[in-house]
Amino acid sequence: MKMIVVLDQKLDTTLIGILMFETDSSSGVVHWMPSFVLLVWQFPDSHHSGTIPPQLGRLSFLVSLDLTSNIFGGALPPELSFLHRLKFISLRLNNFTGAIPPLFGHFPKLESLNLRNNSFTGSIPKSLSNLTNLRFLDLTSNSLSGEMPKELGKLQNLQRLWIRLNHLSGAIPSRIFNMSKMESMALGDNELSGSLPTDICSTLPPEIGNLHNLVGFGVEINQIGGSFPLHMFVNMPYLEELSLWRNNFTGNLSRNLWNLTKLTYFDLTENMTGLIPTEFGQLYQLKTLGLGLNRFSGPIPRELFNISTLQFIDLVRNVISGVLPTNICHTSPSLKELHLGLNSISGQIPNSISNCSQLTKLSLGDNKFSGYTYGSRKPKSSQKH
Repeated sequence: MKMIVVLDQKLDTTLIGILMFETDSSSGVVHWMPSFVLLVWQFPDSHHSGTIPPQLGRLSFLVSLDLTSNIFGGALPPELSFLHRLKFISLRLNNFTGAIPPLFGHFPKLESLNLRNNSFTGSIPKSLSNLTNLRFLDLTSNSLSGEMPKELGKLQNLQRLWIRLNHLSGAIPSRIFNMSKMESMALGDNELSGSLPTDICSTLPPEIGNLHNLVGFGVEINQIGGSFPLHMFVNMPYLEELSLWRNNFTGNLSRNLWNLTKLTYFDLTENMTGLIPTEFGQLYQLKTLGLGLNRFSGPIPRELFNISTLQFIDLVRNVISGVLPTNICHTSPSLKELHLGLNSISGQIPNSISNCSQLTKLSLGDNKFSGYTYGSRKPKSSQKH
């Protein structure tokens, strides 16, 4: 028999609770003893297996349940719904299966729910909309399917919504974009379709429901189409990461890019046309720019290399023409990767590329470069006699 003494210095009480258990030495399966009054149960990274015992529902004073990174599996016992005081639940990195039970809608004080990296199936239960105090919801890396329930739009205190790497389909409900406290929304690598709502961030007052506090937004690897809605994001003054690649967007990039002054990551691949806006040069905190696999034409704007923080540029497989700007790495010394292959860029490679002292990957293949490379002898035909 063993005893866990759980401590949490963040709470007023140092001794939070005691729980008794026995572990089978051969299988590692946990056998639970009759429970004691417990406020916090932290059991992460212990590599214990077995199922969660229904007796856990007797811990009526429990406010935090952390079973992160174990080998617990099976379905969750319905008795967990008795834990009405819970504010924090983390079951990530386990082997839980079956549908996400409606019991999660029975925790009126819950602020954080993390079910990441399990094997949950079925749809997202509408009962989650009852968690009106929820600030963080992570369902990433499961096997969830069906449409996103529009009822999630009732979670007006939600700040982070992460549901990447599932099999969700259908359009993103417009009510999802009515959560004014939302800071990060990650819906990438699903099977979502439709188009983004036109009122994703309108000029309506924040109390009506905008995403003005959004820091990160990702819907990459889906099937979302329609005209590219960059104008919908320009009223998000805190936006740092915008990941939209591998969708079915069409059209041109808006020149209102300069409004996204805090943007550090921008990735939009496939199907876009038109010119690369010179306004990218005004995004002075940008580190990653991914515009590969599109149909952008015209020259690479010189202004792009005025960004001193820029580390990664991908413009592969477009129809970019003209010559390389001669100011490469003059004011962007941090550049580490430059991918320009499969375009129609011509002329000589400028000598200024030697200023890219941090460069680790350079891709210029399948273009129309001519002349000689920096540091080599000129062809005889061009030398004076």
